[in-house]
Amino acid sequence: MGYETLCYALYDQRDLVQAIADKVLKLEMAACKIALQFKRVQLFWGSDDMGFKTGLMLSPDDMRHFVLKGHKSWLP
Repeated sequence: MGYETLCYALYDQRDLVQAIADKVLKLEMAACKIALQFKRVQLFWGSDDMGFKTGLMLSPDDMRHFVLKGHKSWLP
Protein backbone atom coordinates (compact mmCIF):
# COMPACT_ATOMS: atom_id res chain seq x y z
CA MET A 1 0.00 0.00 0.00
CA GLY A 2 1.51 3.30 -1.05
CA TYR A 3 1.15 6.57 0.81
CA GLU A 4 -1.74 7.90 -1.28
CA THR A 5 -3.66 4.64 -0.93
CA LEU A 6 -2.99 4.66 2.80
CA CYS A 7 -4.42 8.16 3.12
CA TYR A 8 -7.61 7.11 1.35
CA ALA A 9 -7.81 3.91 3.42
CA LEU A 10 -7.47 5.87 6.65
CA TYR A 11 -10.68 7.61 5.68
CA ASP A 12 -12.57 4.81 3.89
CA GLN A 13 -11.22 1.54 5.33
CA ARG A 14 -9.72 2.01 8.78
CA ASP A 15 -10.33 -1.68 9.50
CA LEU A 16 -8.03 -2.57 6.58
CA VAL A 17 -5.31 -0.24 7.88
CA GLN A 18 -5.69 -1.84 11.33
CA ALA A 19 -5.43 -5.35 9.84
CA ILE A 20 -2.25 -4.40 7.96
CA ALA A 21 -0.73 -2.75 11.06
CA ASP A 22 -1.54 -5.85 13.14
CA LYS A 23 0.00 -8.18 10.54
CA VAL A 24 3.18 -6.12 10.21
CA LEU A 25 3.57 -5.99 14.00
CA LYS A 26 3.07 -9.77 14.26
CA LEU A 27 5.70 -10.42 11.56
CA GLU A 28 8.21 -7.99 13.10
CA MET A 29 7.77 -9.45 16.58
CA ALA A 30 8.28 -12.99 15.25
CA ALA A 31 11.46 -11.95 13.40
CA CYS A 32 12.79 -10.19 16.50
CA LYS A 33 12.13 -13.20 18.72
CA ILE A 34 14.06 -15.42 16.32
CA ALA A 35 16.98 -12.98 16.06
CA LEU A 36 17.17 -12.54 19.84
CA GLN A 37 17.65 -16.30 20.32
CA PHE A 38 21.24 -15.95 19.11
CA LYS A 39 23.73 -15.14 21.87
CA ARG A 40 25.51 -12.64 19.63
CA VAL A 41 22.33 -10.60 19.32
CA GLN A 42 21.90 -8.65 22.54
CA LEU A 43 19.88 -5.73 21.25
CA PHE A 44 17.35 -5.15 18.56
CA TRP A 45 16.89 -1.57 17.43
CA GLY A 46 13.80 -0.86 15.43
CA SER A 47 13.21 2.48 13.85
CA ASP A 48 10.52 4.07 11.76
CA ASP A 49 10.46 6.81 9.20
CA MET A 50 7.49 8.52 10.82
CA GLY A 51 7.67 11.83 9.06
CA PHE A 52 9.25 14.09 6.52
CA LYS A 53 11.24 17.29 7.09
CA THR A 54 8.40 19.37 8.59
CA GLY A 55 6.32 16.84 10.48
CA LEU A 56 4.50 13.54 10.66
CA MET A 57 3.11 11.91 7.54
CA LEU A 58 0.02 10.75 9.48
CA SER A 59 -2.00 12.58 12.07
CA PRO A 60 -0.72 12.35 15.66
CA ASP A 61 -3.83 10.35 16.63
CA ASP A 62 -3.28 7.86 13.80
CA MET A 63 0.40 7.56 14.72
CA ARG A 64 -0.52 6.79 18.32
CA HIS A 65 -3.16 4.28 17.26
CA PHE A 66 -1.47 2.40 14.41
CA VAL A 67 2.26 2.82 15.05
CA LEU A 68 3.17 3.71 18.62
CA LYS A 69 0.78 1.14 20.06
CA GLY A 70 3.03 -1.51 18.52
CA HIS A 71 6.13 0.07 19.98
CA LYS A 72 4.56 -0.02 23.44
CA SER A 73 3.84 -3.73 23.12
CA TRP A 74 7.59 -4.35 23.42
CA LEU A 75 7.91 -2.68 26.80
CA PRO A 76 8.08 -4.99 29.82
